[in-house]
Amino acid sequence: MFERFTDSARRVVVHAQEESRALGHGKIGAEHLLLGLAHEDSGPAAAALGSLGLTLAGLREAVAAAVEDGGPPPRAHIPFTLRAKRVLEHSLTGARQLQHPYIGSGHLLLGLLAEDDGVAAEILGRAGGTAEIRARALDAIAAMPESPPSPPMPSPSRPTIAQANAAARGLAVALDAARLAKDAAIEAGDLAGARVALEREKAVTEQRLRLAADLAADGEPPPPRESWGSPSAIGRANKKARAMDPAILEARLAKDAALDRGDFAQAKAMRDREKALRAEQLRLVANLMGRQPPASPEPPR
Repeated sequence: MFERFTDSARRVVVHAQEESRALGHGKIGAEHLLLGLAHEDSGPAAAALGSLGLTLAGLREAVAAAVEDGGPPPRAHIPFTLRAKRVLEHSLTGARQLQHPYIGSGHLLLGLLAEDDGVAAEILGRAGGTAEIRARALDAIAAMPESPPSPPMPSPSRPTIAQANAAARGLAVALDAARLAKDAAIEAGDLAGARVALEREKAVTEQRLRLAADLAADGEPPPPRESWGSPSAIGRANKKARAMDPAILEARLAKDAALDRGDFAQAKAMRDREKALRAEQLRLVANLMGRQPPASPEPPR
């Protein structure tokens, strides 16, 4: 099925996995697919959800309130729930009914709307009702057709998987470098430099999402997120430390949004908030582990 996914639909799945991990949930549910759709800033699903006033921050808050923390998530692959699998099947059915050879973000939204129960269904029901949202989604799909995916490639061999993992590690280093350069530019009052670094960060992030989505489409788990400490140490992180991930993500997104609109003062304030949250999270984990956290890298001067 995944070979039919457009680039936007693949990004939705990757973002859903990241949201599940950040919220401390052990599986990817329909509600996480809804959060993945909310990450998209263009396309049919974004248009339909935006017309209802639904935002990523608001939806994340609703999901966090409705779904209990299930403990430490798996370190690598996070499985789909049965309901999420049905959503994916519904999206395929919706695409076929529209005679589309691909599955895009709009079809994933139609798949969510085909489920009558669950957290995502409750949230969408409160937002406007299934019939109304479905009508908006169909209108958006007709007005904004997505590009079909590229022809499927043969399943990669083990050496290719190893090369992909090496590429993922290289992209993680490049992403860290871009973020450090961006924060250093903010610290120096260099708005132009910060925006250049932000664009570089976006480009590298897009490359990582494509790589992870391609591996997922071939049945391989996406490369793990960068983290510090051993897996067993990370597994001992308490609920309070894990619960800080959404706040850190919000601060980073707010910082980047401020840079995009040229609000340098707000970007610097959000940079400081992100640093403070990360430092507090490291202290919490370090206290649980009974040792000092690793020193945060200082941006180049």
